[in-house]
Amino acid sequence: MTNSPPPNVKLRPDEPGRVLASGIDSLVLAIEAYWLSDGTFESLTELKERAKKAQADEPVVLRLNDGLSSWAFNVKPHGAGGYEWILVSREATMKIGNWRVLKQRPSVMIDIRAETLWTHGPQVVVTRVAFILRNLGATIVRIKPSRVDLACDILLPYEAWSMGLLENFVTRANHKAVYLQQKQLSGFTIGSGAMLVRIYDKALEIRKSKKVWMYDIWQIPEVPQGHRVIRVEFQMRRELLHSLEGDSWDQFKWNLPRIWSYNTQNWLRLVENATLHHTQQTLVPWWVLVMSQFDGMQAGTPLVRKKAIQQDILQLAAQTLGTLSSITTMITDDAAIEGDALLDAQSHTDFALRVARDIMQLRDADFTENVKRKHAKYARRPASASHQRKNRARLARALGYEEEHP
Repeated sequence: MTNSPPPNVKLRPDEPGRVLASGIDSLVLAIEAYWLSDGTFESLTELKERAKKAQADEPVVLRLNDGLSSWAFNVKPHGAGGYEWILVSREATMKIGNWRVLKQRPSVMIDIRAETLWTHGPQVVVTRVAFILRNLGATIVRIKPSRVDLACDILLPYEAWSMGLLENFVTRANHKAVYLQQKQLSGFTIGSGAMLVRIYDKALEIRKSKKVWMYDIWQIPEVPQGHRVIRVEFQMRRELLHSLEGDSWDQFKWNLPRIWSYNTQNWLRLVENATLHHTQQTLVPWWVLVMSQFDGMQAGTPLVRKKAIQQDILQLAAQTLGTLSSITTMITDDAAIEGDALLDAQSHTDFALRVARDIMQLRDADFTENVKRKHAKYARRPASASHQRKNRARLARALGYEEEHP
């Protein structure tokens, strides 16, 4: 869930901080399953062979048996880590082992992306994963979290974020590190292996990751001047989850509040003076908010998907214009470029695009194949045909088009 800050997002003088969002930011599932027939394995083997011959990922669209949706993914030309087949989509990466019966090793490993989790909510996503696997022919025995990143984003005053925090950590970990970005504090890491904690400037990280949709989760247009949005993120692996009675997905959901309490009270704390005896230590005030205002698994925020698509289009458009500008430079007379007259953007980019198509001898069949291969890279969770049309129409309007483009 998200906490909705008031229109004036700046902290009051009596506020040590304000939690803006909390939830699961990364999720890797280990799935115990068996397969009643060889049909799926035979199909995956054929697709993998096609990928090997083409030396490129093989695109596939799985039509799901609800009659309304599908799942677009690419089959890799190789396996990894003992798993025969790797299926990659915009929302998740799935690794499938080449054995039909149950083994000690998970039959399927699925790495779910942050955008998917924040868009739909973790429970909806796990249900969707199970549905896709059943459509592939798997009989699921148990779903286990293999890695979970629990995150809490908090708005802090500028002066609360400093390298001096390194002296405030009280932790069971032996390893601590501080990170700078151009002499600016970017974050800390504490621990390794089964538990790794990252405490970092999330807005600074977004400049690299381009996950601008987090501002919609936070319900703020920007970080207010004189403030920082800091993420506290606990990365937990299977062995620790098992010890905290989070071995299955259902157990993990049930024990999530207790797991967060263990993380923020027993495994790591921020105190005013770490040199004092633990009975005399006082918690840093904003850490109390981190401890107490974690809401568990977040609900879905559909607006994330729209913002993520717009960001992808913006990034690809910038790359396209950059490429067309480079082609224009090479096919335009020096006198025209070196003069003071403005170049007509429409005619020059149209001509550069025409040159590119002619040089590449672009055929409809080749273009169609390229689009199919990129579909899984950019496609988000599909819906019914009518819902997809509505989404495209909304996106077209958001981009300033009066009509839906093909």
